[in-house]
Amino acid sequence: MSHRSKFLLFSLLYCAQAGFGQPKAPKKISVFIDCNGVSCDENFIRSEIRIVDFLRDQSTADFHMLITARPAGTNVQKYQIISYGQNAWAKYKDTLSFSTKPNSTKDEDRKQLVHYLKLSLASVLAKTPFAESFTMDMKADTGKVAPLKRKDPWNYFVFSLGADGEYNADENYKSKRASGYLNLNRTTEKIRFGLGGYYSKYYSLYTYEDTSGTTEYEVKNGDYGISQFLIFSLGQRFSFGYLARYSNNTFSNFDTKLYAAAIMELNLFRYSDINHRSFLIRYGADRTEYNYIDTTIYNKKSEILWGHEASAVITFNQKWGSFSSGAYYRYYFHDPDLKSMGANVSFNIRIVGGLSFFASGLGNIVHDQVYLPKGNATEQQVLIRQRQLKSTYNFYTSGGISLRFGSKNNNFVNPRISGFRGF
Repeated sequence: MSHRSKFLLFSLLYCAQAGFGQPKAPKKISVFIDCNGVSCDENFIRSEIRIVDFLRDQSTADFHMLITARPAGTNVQKYQIISYGQNAWAKYKDTLSFSTKPNSTKDEDRKQLVHYLKLSLASVLAKTPFAESFTMDMKADTGKVAPLKRKDPWNYFVFSLGADGEYNADENYKSKRASGYLNLNRTTEKIRFGLGGYYSKYYSLYTYEDTSGTTEYEVKNGDYGISQFLIFSLGQRFSFGYLARYSNNTFSNFDTKLYAAAIMELNLFRYSDINHRSFLIRYGADRTEYNYIDTTIYNKKSEILWGHEASAVITFNQKWGSFSSGAYYRYYFHDPDLKSMGANVSFNIRIVGGLSFFASGLGNIVHDQVYLPKGNATEQQVLIRQRQLKSTYNFYTSGGISLRFGSKNNNFVNPRISGFRGF
């Protein structure tokens, strides 16, 4: 064999060993899962969907899948999955919506979410070499297609009830609490109806020593109430309704409180877009009848007050993060100085890559505490918050920054020892 033949043979063997001439494995589609204000079991999602690569960096993924949810009735959440194409898929955008079932478990909810994530990815994967790697079954369990409209034996009414309690104790302190609730709701596209009641009881016992010896101090508080509301939908931007409530609260010094309000709401966006953006403007006029436990700072044992309130709330859930801000102003007609107003803001913004900044704050100016009891509170009542105290303002703030960098891949599921304390 000549030197030239040996060289050609060696070259062919080398190319075969190096993989030249062999077809390359198709590249998986990369996905960034963004659960914005929604509890997602991402380990479960990654374990059930292995036909794509999950990344930690949204900017390098082929698809940014934004998952949001809003209440849509008692124990029901209306989910929305918006798939934003990026890089080579920049022109692609798709939206899917679904609602959870009232009595579903967490496992059923996460399986339903995965089901719709698969549906969201199906149309994309159909355009890739991975189309042959997945199957779809469109047969109903009964062997026939279910009708589009089925009669609901409950007529969309949902009942929920519950009770809970707690007990804490050490050598110097004991406390116990019991509470319960019962709710009835009905939600359709045209109306929202609700009727419910609640009851809570609190008891604490403090033991402390001073120069006179050992002293025990008891604190008892409770509250209960029943409320009913009815909301009507008028098109994609307007709604109105009423709320009525009867309640008792020993902490706030009212034996009975009868409250009724008529409310209007305008959404500058469409209600169908409420999962990812809304701008709500509300106005309500109300009537409140109080019967107090102790005489108030205005020397009242009972009174009827008429008032009104206006508010605005804007919310965005987008690829860049989330933002929500609102403000309100209310006063009583007979005395505009008896007023309250406040504002709040919260946001979580992705600055670049894995760098995010989040903050929230709220503040209220309060000049309408007409129910406060007359007379000064004792030292014990102040320290243990046995009764509500006068305050002309309140506020709360929080914030932070987070940075995540390193490997972009997020495919592996490994929960070993994750429940151990400190892990």
